Amino acid sequence: MNHSLNNSRMLPGTGAVLEGLTQSLGIHPKVIGKPSPIMFDMISADHNLQDKSKVLMIGDTLLSDIEFGINSGVDTALVLSGITSKDMLPQETSVKPTFVLNSIADLLK
Repeated sequence: MNHSLNNSRMLPGTGAVLEGLTQSLGIHPKVIGKPSPIMFDMISADHNLQDKSKVLMIGDTLLSDIEFGINSGVDTALVLSGITSKDMLPQETSVKPTFVLNSIADLLK
């Protein structure tokens, strides 16, 4: 995944950087950030989180934020006010958010 900088310059995402390191070093890194559930497990332990039904992972990116929530076993909410827009939502994908919101403000409605 690439990230846009002021809609004029694209920067490589973490996955692209890691792949370059993997190819150069010949070893695979252990990823603990999104979408790996390792980070969620660490947060849960630090905050004594015992009931996943009380957690909602909110994010604007299907393949990192929402997949992280799914991999961690919690409900997810995709907000369309960030990276992902409604027309970008694929019809057939294994990454399906529990909720789709136009904005995080929709949580208050």
